[in-house]
Amino acid sequence: MTTVDLYSKAHCVQCTFQKKKLDLLGIPYVEHRIDQDPEALAVVQAAGFLQAPVVIAPGAFSWSGYSPDKSTALATHLKEQT
Repeated sequence: MTTVDLYSKAHCVQCTFQKKKLDLLGIPYVEHRIDQDPEALAVVQAAGFLQAPVVIAPGAFSWSGYSPDKSTALATHLKEQT
C-alpha cells in the first residue's frame, strides 16, 4: 500500500485524531512535524494549507484538519490500487 505524508505538530488534538484514524484504517504514513522541521512547514505552506494536520497522498487526496470521511475514502482508493 502507498505511504502518505502526514504533517502535524505538538499539542494538536486534531493531529492525534487523524493519526489514530489512519492507524485504524491501516493506512501507512510518514509523520512530518511542522513545528520542528522548517522544510515540512514550507511544504504545507506551499500547498496552501493553513492548519494542521495536513494529509498529502497520491492522486487528488490532500486535505487539512481531521477528516474521518476523507480518510475512509483514501483507504478505499488505496485498496483499489493494490
